[in-house]
Amino acid sequence: MEEVTVVIPAYEEEETIGKVIGVAKGIHYVTEVIVVDGYSSDNTIKEAERAGARVILQEKRMYPGKGVALQTGVREAKGNIVVFLDADIMNITPKFINLLAKPILYEDYDFVKGTFERKAGRVTELTAKPLLELLFPELKFSQPLSGEFAGKKSFFEKIKFVEDWGIDVALLIDAFMLGAKVKEVHLGFKNHIMKPLHELIPMAKQVAATIIQKAHEYGRLIKPEFRLLAEGIVSETGEI
Repeated sequence: MEEVTVVIPAYEEEETIGKVIGVAKGIHYVTEVIVVDGYSSDNTIKEAERAGARVILQEKRMYPGKGVALQTGVREAKGNIVVFLDADIMNITPKFINLLAKPILYEDYDFVKGTFERKAGRVTELTAKPLLELLFPELKFSQPLSGEFAGKKSFFEKIKFVEDWGIDVALLIDAFMLGAKVKEVHLGFKNHIMKPLHELIPMAKQVAATIIQKAHEYGRLIKPEFRLLAEGIVSETGEI
């Protein structure tokens, strides 16, 4: 019997976390909801527990630590299907989860990536998509950095998780390159909290470093200028 665990990485999300949990818990095939907290200083943990989620702390105390949080969620998940949701979705409905989970439940997909309508993501459009087009041109996805995705736990257990903001695109690249059965689904409009520009600079660097590192792992960095670019970004961000 298939069991679905919803994992929500969270950091300082007291205003929205309860609603996201409530929607997830209202779906009949969702067997558990886990919030992986990044050591929030507000009432995120209290609100998550009040809404009925199991709350655990991410395995390593670091920020940003989204990749750490996701891997913690996979290890703790009892379900054989794991759905990941951002904690700040203000207009979440059961449709979000159904569209992510059902291709795995009923069509045997290994990995499902959500895409959505919103104001154009700056890191997506200016960093992720240009690098992917250059280094992984066959990887055609409209939202490579979406925080809404799902997969078989057995698939996630095969992946080495990067620790920071690069995790979303890293999982997508790994799924595609390892031959997993991958599907992109349109979730509709997503209303969530947009980060200010100054917070996006380190995110952009981490995403860029991850894409270039993955290109190195999969033998895409043949040209010398790509290799120098990778070395420069990896050195500056400290990513491996």
